[in-house]
Parts: sequence; structure tokens; C-alpha cells
Amino acid sequence: MGYETFQRLDTKNFDNLTFDSDTPSLVFFAAERCDICKELLPIVEELVTYYAGRLNVYYVDVDQYAELHKRFRLRGIPSYYFSKIMKSSIGLADCMREKISLKK
Repeated sequence: MGYETFQRLDTKNFDNLTFDSDTPSLVFFAAERCDICKELLPIVEELVTYYAGRLNVYYVDVDQYAELHKRFRLRGIPSYYFSKIMKSSIGLADCMREKISLKK
């Protein structure tokens, strides 16, 4: 697996797939050159499988789409953006708590 696991977002499809979607979204802002991003990749990949159909997980390559990184005033990578998580049946705290319990 790897970055190909995720649907990639760009400046043309970002708003449509995140803000305009009824499904909650997690956007993973990262770069293939980033070692910390590579270490977190398996955890984020597990979220794709675990929340299939309930959470869309996307990837933004900040080297290719720096304007999206700047739009959200992110200061570094990896960074995450959660869209509609708090309004859904999947709360952010529940998402993280469940993920931690999967590792035990």
C-alpha cells in the first residue's frame, strides 16, 4: 500500500469532495518526501478500511498543491483536515479512541 490507497485531491475537486459531500472526510496533507508522513501512512490507511462507506479519506500532495496547504494556513506536514466529522455519527474523539483500541 501507499499513497495510491487514497483518492487525491487537487484545487479543482477539493471543495466538491469535502465541503459539498454528505459524507464526513479526513484529508491527509503530506508529501512523498516526508519521513514522518511515511511513518503515519499505515495508520491512515487503516482508517480507509475501518471507516469504509462512513468516512472518505483523501490525500493532498503539498508539493504539488501548495495553494491548498496555504489556504488552510497549515504550518507543516503531516497535517489533517476533518470535514463534517463533528456533525456525523463518527465523532473525532470516537475516531481516535477506536483507532487506539485497534492497536491494543
